[in-house]
Amino acid sequence: MIIAVISDTHLKSPNDELVWIFRAHLEQADVLIHCGDIVGQDTWAFLNAHPRFYAVRGNCDFQLTDMPPSLSLELAGKKIGIAHGFGRGANVGESVAQAFGPEYNLILFGHTHRRFWGQAKTGAYLLNPGSLFHPRDGQPSLAKICWIDDHPQVEFVVI
Repeated sequence: MIIAVISDTHLKSPNDELVWIFRAHLEQADVLIHCGDIVGQDTWAFLNAHPRFYAVRGNCDFQLTDMPPSLSLELAGKKIGIAHGFGRGANVGESVAQAFGPEYNLILFGHTHRRFWGQAKTGAYLLNPGSLFHPRDGQPSLAKICWIDDHPQVEFVVI
């Protein structure tokens, strides 16, 4: 199973670059997850064309009030927590992991606009795919996750 993860698109409407990224990297994934700050209803509708699209509300998703602030999913036998994130700096991922608790295998978050892959004190793996259009660490990116032998393998795709 391939899980594509994006965050912090900050687009009111899909642009040509998002359409290209979707076709090249997202539509063939088994699951597509957005970690918040989609921003526009049109962008949400475009991404929602993926048959297994999940998204959480970010702090800039003023128009998307029907989206949940967090989600818990079970995919490929793994418990996954998804939230946009809150606070500042390096503690955002750890704060999100603490909010979900120790029974999670993987925590997905955004908010910082910086790629991150590591492990929380709870033991869960932490992933921030970075920002698709407004990175704070140099280059726009997304992430793809594949579970192999009970361990997640992450590939960052730099756009």
